[in-house]
Amino acid sequence: MIAKHVRNLKNYEPDYNFTGRPARASCDRITLPDGQSAYVQFVGIQRGVSRSNVKQRLLSTLPLLKDNEIVGAPDGVYAWIYSSKGLVACPVFSKLEFGSRHFDMLRRMEIEADAELYGAGEFRKVDNKITYNIASGSVTVQLMRKMENGSGYMNENAASVAENAARAFASLEGIESEYTGNANTFIDMPLTFEQVKFYESLGYNIHYYKNEENCKNPSFTEPAVLFAQIDQDERMKETMRRLLAKNPEQLAEKLAKLDASIHEKEMKMREYMHLVGGTRRRKQHRKRGVKKRRTAKHHRA
Repeated sequence: MIAKHVRNLKNYEPDYNFTGRPARASCDRITLPDGQSAYVQFVGIQRGVSRSNVKQRLLSTLPLLKDNEIVGAPDGVYAWIYSSKGLVACPVFSKLEFGSRHFDMLRRMEIEADAELYGAGEFRKVDNKITYNIASGSVTVQLMRKMENGSGYMNENAASVAENAARAFASLEGIESEYTGNANTFIDMPLTFEQVKFYESLGYNIHYYKNEENCKNPSFTEPAVLFAQIDQDERMKETMRRLLAKNPEQLAEKLAKLDASIHEKEMKMREYMHLVGGTRRRKQHRKRGVKKRRTAKHHRA
């Protein structure tokens, strides 16, 4: 029997940013063109860049492939979802999975709100062979939780999802498929310099560090992260003003929460700025103060 999982996709809003990464990203090591190593952090979107424009440009490079379109797809790693509307796959550009996570795919799939989801995971395509798993926190884990009626239900549901996946991949013409039998990810490739520069060209805000110690040192990283979070909160305020224009009470509540969040981050930012020697503005104020004191002393003399 096909394991069914009905979701209201129109109201599906996971607790993640669009990129699928928190504002504080881990330090990823890359190799520069000259052979040296560097560490990078993604800290939101560049100031002045439209988030919707970044999203549009990113997704234009990540086509959704349906059913036998997968057969002629280039070799590589893909995320897949099997639903009552067929098998859909999306190429995974890098280990960061920006735009290709399962919840990103669900938002893009033009299917009815009562569509039935049968399974999801990852696969690696090499020539005419596909090796796949059912690793998906957004879909597979939720499917397995649907039958929480005693011990062993997880394994029972995993078997049902695996059967659904086998049925989906068997329908692809001229493709040999193999189930890995476990949830080990295929998205384990290293991040490359070219991938980082591509993301930067889209408008992502990326910070580079010479060593991992500085990349993970809060004195270096937190001010930039807090700045990105404040910028994101400010963007959210503008969004709330548009969405809740006809509901002033709810709008006031949302704006108050965002203002409180911004104030809290600004206070933290001031602590870090003091730790690393102050901001440029503070230094300018100190210089002006010294100049004023010198001028006053000169006049008294």
